[in-house]
Amino acid sequence: MKIGTNTFGLGAAFRKNLNGALASLKESGITSVEPCILFPKGPAAAVSAFVVREMPVTGGIIPSASGGEMIRKLRDLGFTVCSIHAMGFSWKSGNIRQVLRFCRENGIRYAVVSPMEGSVAKIRRLLPKISAAVKEFRDNDIELLIHNHAGEWKESEGTT
Repeated sequence: MKIGTNTFGLGAAFRKNLNGALASLKESGITSVEPCILFPKGPAAAVSAFVVREMPVTGGIIPSASGGEMIRKLRDLGFTVCSIHAMGFSWKSGNIRQVLRFCRENGIRYAVVSPMEGSVAKIRRLLPKISAAVKEFRDNDIELLIHNHAGEWKESEGTT
């Protein structure tokens, strides 16, 4: 059986000993890793990189500037890396092309995003942008996947 993990929750282990943590993943039978890649937007880019370095989960979140290096390291160690969790992705910000370029440059087949919208009404308003993003990813042979959180399962307007 193949099993994979996302890097978000591995920050403390990565900060303590990245190589040791990766060896432990392999020893435990993990064969695939999905890195959390941060795609900072606009003037916040420099601040975002600083915040990621200082956050307790650092290591689990990799700035896009060094994400390719991490992907190569993972693959060199024998892990499959076919997807990324694209943090900072926004339907509204126009960083879709940045995420697509990263995926193409690093041989990524699946980009996972979290909408983080608090209501059905907000998602409905975003549907044209979501549909356009799905088409743009599909046109680049990359699948756009959704990673949901508890908020998306709360009832709103009689549905979830």
